[in-house]
Amino acid sequence: MGWFTTIFPVLLDIGESASLGDVLKAIKEQLRSIPNRGIGYGILRYLNGEAAPLWQHQPQAEIRFNYLGQIDQVFQESSLFVLAQESKGSERSLRGSRSYLLDINGIVAGGQLRLDWTYSEAIHQRTKIENLAQSFIEALRLLISHSQSLEAREYRPSDLSTADLSPVKIDCQTETLSATGEITVEILNAEAILESSIRPETYFKPTTEPSHIFLTGATGFVGAFLLYELLQQTNADIYCLIRSPNIELGKKRLKEHLQSYLIWQEPPSNRIIPVVGDLSQPFLGLTEEQFQVLADKVDVIYHNGASINLVYPYSALKATNVLGTQEILRLASYLKVKPVHYISTLSVLSSKAHAEVKEMRELHSFNHHQVPSGGYAQTKWVAEKLVTIAHERGLPACIYRLGRVSGHSQTGVCNTNDRLYRMIKGFIQLKCAPDLDAIVDMTPVDYVSKSIIHLSRRKQSLDKIFHLSNPHPIHSSQFFKWICEFGYPLEPISYEQLQAKLVSSSELSPDNPLYPLIPFLADMGADPPREKKSLEVSSNSEALNFDCQNTVNGLAGTSIVCPAIDDNLLFTYFSYLIRRGYLDAP
Repeated sequence: MGWFTTIFPVLLDIGESASLGDVLKAIKEQLRSIPNRGIGYGILRYLNGEAAPLWQHQPQAEIRFNYLGQIDQVFQESSLFVLAQESKGSERSLRGSRSYLLDINGIVAGGQLRLDWTYSEAIHQRTKIENLAQSFIEALRLLISHSQSLEAREYRPSDLSTADLSPVKIDCQTETLSATGEITVEILNAEAILESSIRPETYFKPTTEPSHIFLTGATGFVGAFLLYELLQQTNADIYCLIRSPNIELGKKRLKEHLQSYLIWQEPPSNRIIPVVGDLSQPFLGLTEEQFQVLADKVDVIYHNGASINLVYPYSALKATNVLGTQEILRLASYLKVKPVHYISTLSVLSSKAHAEVKEMRELHSFNHHQVPSGGYAQTKWVAEKLVTIAHERGLPACIYRLGRVSGHSQTGVCNTNDRLYRMIKGFIQLKCAPDLDAIVDMTPVDYVSKSIIHLSRRKQSLDKIFHLSNPHPIHSSQFFKWICEFGYPLEPISYEQLQAKLVSSSELSPDNPLYPLIPFLADMGADPPREKKSLEVSSNSEALNFDCQNTVNGLAGTSIVCPAIDDNLLFTYFSYLIRRGYLDAP
């Protein structure tokens, strides 16, 4: 199971469940016990040394179910039952080159669930697959009927086992969301309530050089480079919140993570101090005593951690992204006052006026008329509101909104699970690309991390909002032309043609990196032709015209400059992707 960033094995034990309700209860409990819902982490990472080999010798799964989410458009008709490509010649086998014997791919389009079944005619007869599909639909109807009966009895999610989510958190989620599930400005404003007890107990005493820094999200892509820059630009001990069985394994994980991005250095590594905890839990998963010790020691906080999932709704991401931010603000205001440097996203911007706000106080009083699309951006929107409330109560804070963060400008090191790189590889495999009036933003991670740490160390930066994106994005037509000239043939095709290829199993294998991105690529053709669309920043074209003056002013007189998206940068990126084996050489 999993999303495109992670696919990992899950063994579900329903025991001797007597009813459908008991089965659902058992499954929910087991799935919710997976750390961070499995996003970004294989389950094998959470096994100890003795248990891992047992999992690795389990039989390989033969059936894969892949749910691609929901889109507003109806795809062109294609067969629901598709024959898989068979291997031929002396190497022929029933499995062939496929990882699974049966692929079931679901998507909700035009308000209807569509399931595509890909199977081998050498193993299964069509009638057997059709009967299996009918049984599947009947099972779904039974589940729906069961859920409706629970709703009629005023059933609440807290009636089921909640594992790692407390009833308080679930109640907070369910009470504020509308019955239709639609997220409005009123709902998000109701969510943006910071506990009244979270306020500075003393006056802020600035320190010229912090001795103890607290960092969240160090095991992410941007977080790894923030950790590196903090080690380079300060002499402080860096306390990194990390999910881990113990401190030793936590430090090992951080080391391996930085090594994978070519930024691990032994001399300053003794200043990295893992803090075993969980952003989604009260007191960050620490005991009250541990929380108090940390609050008394830390001088400044960089809050970069978040659960990033572009298909999850607001409610699924709230625990980490919203309530986790509240716990960070609790830590910042407890005992001694600690400035908070909050890492956000340009996707929160919902209007031109919103994008022009430069100061924290102005953002606190800003009258929003729109909300961003997508659960992730909505949680960051609410988290920003919490930060501004804490700021109004006297907590020093800054917000840094990031655009599409790309690889390192010198080494090319990148996060290949990022949507941009999946699109690049997927289009190359299809040998075509959409002919759209769109722009591509690539902001190198080394520019982003150096900028944030430099800006955060300036006294003049406090209380400001900074936008970090490439000031000269490239047009998609230029970008795809460069890829062609590099040696990968790409035929420009219309959006309608691309859409047809995406739903054709003969054209697009589930192993293609584009396959999980069907809902996102479908949206690319939905805007009016007059609006220029960004492939990677935001679904709102107005939000692309944001004000970067605070960033420009803060970096003036330094050597920190965002590299242009030119031949040199693209050559560096593609050379790395080829060396790593992510792309075949042209």
